[in-house]
Amino acid sequence: MIMDRIGKGFIAGFIASLALSWLLDPVTLVLRSTWNSPPAVGFLLHFFVGTMVWGAGFGLIYRALPGPFWLRGTVFSLAAWALIMLAVMPLMGAGWFGLRLGISVPMVSLATYVIYGAVLGLIFGALDRRDMPGDDPHQSADEQLRPIPQ
Repeated sequence: MIMDRIGKGFIAGFIASLALSWLLDPVTLVLRSTWNSPPAVGFLLHFFVGTMVWGAGFGLIYRALPGPFWLRGTVFSLAAWALIMLAVMPLMGAGWFGLRLGISVPMVSLATYVIYGAVLGLIFGALDRRDMPGDDPHQSADEQLRPIPQ
């Protein structure tokens, strides 16, 4: 059961990362500014984190988050954004929220995380509903946790 949710998270995370890459590749942009690495490294890191870390993480905790799947994904991604801004950016030498790179870094990354999270939740919800025909994306998380009558 947990492996099934993680697998769905991997799929949803990969598709959300792919969708975000069509808009822009934020990790490549930040790495280029703070770490002397080829763009391919940033691109691979973007897909690894978006698929394996955030996708699996969402698959593990989505039931504890409120609202429809797109909102759950957005809430999850906002927490991920805060973690990146408060832990990873300072470790990379970019300062809190990446402000040493300019005000656009936290603003653009926030927008991309919101888009990523909404897509992550929508894709995960579509995969989850295939397996749970009684699942209504407009129900609260508590309502969705109730067993489906058989």
